[in-house]
Amino acid sequence: MKHLLLLSVLALGVAGCKKGEPEGPDPFLGHWQADTIDYTMTTPRGVVEKTFSVKYSQTLDVTDTTITFTNVPIAGGPLPTSSSFTYTRNGEELKMTSGVWPAAEIRVLSLTPTSFIYQDKQISQGSYIITRIPYHR
Repeated sequence: MKHLLLLSVLALGVAGCKKGEPEGPDPFLGHWQADTIDYTMTTPRGVVEKTFSVKYSQTLDVTDTTITFTNVPIAGGPLPTSSSFTYTRNGEELKMTSGVWPAAEIRVLSLTPTSFIYQDKQISQGSYIITRIPYHR
């Protein structure tokens, strides 16, 4: 009887073990677009001086190693301009590893498969500007 009980417990233990689910593709990768850009400007003491939004058309293409920003002009405007950077990502934090990037902190906020917010913080003489761009698929 003890052997039957031990065998039952062992069988239950083996049946309860599952292999971890394989990780799905990174939702950050792929094609994104933005329609607005939001700015927050502060004084050197960190007091919010101004917050505003601007209509802004930009696409973003993300691979495992590169980010390409393309500014899409309004009809009749100049041709689209693109800038590509190589990067690494650690959680929310992005680090551009090529090109010149003026931001002190670059982050990917509230990432889902269909939307995310890109944020960068530029510091100048004690004050800073936070730029947030909401992207969608």
